[in-house]
Amino acid sequence: MKRAFSQHIIAHFLKVEQEEVVEVQEKEEEEVDDVAHLVGCISLHKKSSDSSEDLSIRKYRSWFQKQKRIAARREKQIKASMALDDFIEEQMKHFHAQYSRGVVPTHLKDLSKLLMPKSTPPNELAALSWLGDWRPSSFLDLLRSLSHSLPSLSKSKTTGLVLSKLTHDVRIEEAVIDEEMAEIQANCILHLHFGQANKHESIGQALASIHSEFKKIHAVIIKAQKLRYKVLELIVKNVLSQTDAAEFLVAFAGIQDSIHQIARDQRMQKGSVYLSMKPQKSS
Repeated sequence: MKRAFSQHIIAHFLKVEQEEVVEVQEKEEEEVDDVAHLVGCISLHKKSSDSSEDLSIRKYRSWFQKQKRIAARREKQIKASMALDDFIEEQMKHFHAQYSRGVVPTHLKDLSKLLMPKSTPPNELAALSWLGDWRPSSFLDLLRSLSHSLPSLSKSKTTGLVLSKLTHDVRIEEAVIDEEMAEIQANCILHLHFGQANKHESIGQALASIHSEFKKIHAVIIKAQKLRYKVLELIVKNVLSQTDAAEFLVAFAGIQDSIHQIARDQRMQKGSVYLSMKPQKSS
């Protein structure tokens, strides 16, 4: 619903801009008529009615109309730009809040909430999730798939090169985070009851060591969340134009909601599993 509302906002901006253009054009015509009437009144008081004077009036009227059109166009562009800036800022605040939330883990269930949010269906987690949310590089893959509809990408070779370099760098950062997570998981296994490191540790010491690793996992999750927002911010500010950035944010949010809804619908359709048991015949 929020994403549909965002699309209504953009449509509303476009409608308001069209109404403002019509209003400005009407004002232009009224002001031009007033000036022409004033010039005509002045000319009535003059005894001279040379053709050169008529020509200068026509030139002035044409120049005046042109200047008013330029001013109206600039005013419309400024208003549209300000509206898009406000919309983009609102959307980025939403994503910043989404990628900033989290709890400091004190129990194992706290970590599971971060890694596997209850609001996300299991099949969506299996297909898209990386440390509790989408991989940052998937943002860039989505951007590439939408490139044909975004002039910033389809008409600029330089932007395509920037996107390729950004994708390469982001995947390296993802790999570093994956390695950190793998190391932490290995340390947790070592401190379990059957682990080698646990042979000379008491249960209390082993649990304390595992709890310490939990905190490291939380730090890795925070790092992943920051990388997600960083990539989204780079796309909006450094890769796309203002208009394309607004369209991408709407598309991105809409695709996320659609996938989430499809996953929820599939889970609801499956429901509970029932097994019919037939009694065995006695021999």
